[in-house]
Amino acid sequence: MPNILSGINKIAIYEPTSKVVVQLNHISPESKVSVNEPIEVPDSKGSGYYAGTKSMLEILSLDDAGYSQLKTWMEAKTPVRAVVLGVQMCVLWYESVPMTVKRRYQTAAGESNGFWVKMALGQESDSIVQAENILYAAKGWANAGVDGKVDNFVFSDLTNSTPTFVDGVQTIDCPTLATANVSIYFELVFPIEGAILNLYNNFDASNDFTDGELVLKSLDDSDALIEEESGTTSTVRTHVTPADTYKVAGYLLYDGDFNGGDTFAIKLPYLGTDARTTFGVKQQ
Repeated sequence: MPNILSGINKIAIYEPTSKVVVQLNHISPESKVSVNEPIEVPDSKGSGYYAGTKSMLEILSLDDAGYSQLKTWMEAKTPVRAVVLGVQMCVLWYESVPMTVKRRYQTAAGESNGFWVKMALGQESDSIVQAENILYAAKGWANAGVDGKVDNFVFSDLTNSTPTFVDGVQTIDCPTLATANVSIYFELVFPIEGAILNLYNNFDASNDFTDGELVLKSLDDSDALIEEESGTTSTVRTHVTPADTYKVAGYLLYDGDFNGGDTFAIKLPYLGTDARTTFGVKQQ
């Protein structure tokens, strides 16, 4: 995947055990993030060869907020993680690594002081991903088993209904008897305040179910609800993450009441910063 060389809006660096979060809001365009980038080692002939992959986060913050906590983590060699909110792409750095922080002092007119934060991993990791669709990046969209339910999502109240997952389409069929309160739930760590996120379902042509709700919400570090947006499953759900957000969670289908013969069918759903109001597939 390409580097994020600019367009970084916010970044949250957090310690997953204590769930302490440092959010940086004033990011210099000098900052950059690379994810699972090939390492090229030059040879004696002026060419080079592949030597694995690396991920690197180099952030220049243009104010002093958060410096003290970051310095404490650095000196204690405390591994941390990060979430980067870009203009279009986001990075979920779910691999715990040590970090360094160093002040930058400028003397030229018009230049800003600040500090550099650096995190690095010298190997490929499935726990560091860059994507436009953060739901796909965090959860995937596949079923490795035989239960007919997409992996990493929580299904509830499937009495009298049959889930199937075939060719990327998650289907819930209720062939004869009615069933109530069917839900498909997800949550992911996303500890950023002020992120504007959009969630939408990408319906398959076989869908004929219109009941239930699409829900997007913020949870704090104890999984308590802070704020949520809800509405019909066929409309885009927009949510601005409030203060103290640690996780973003939601329902692709909440409290769906099926009659006999109803079919709910969706392809890969989308969660990210894209402000479009039409449906489509966003995998990267």
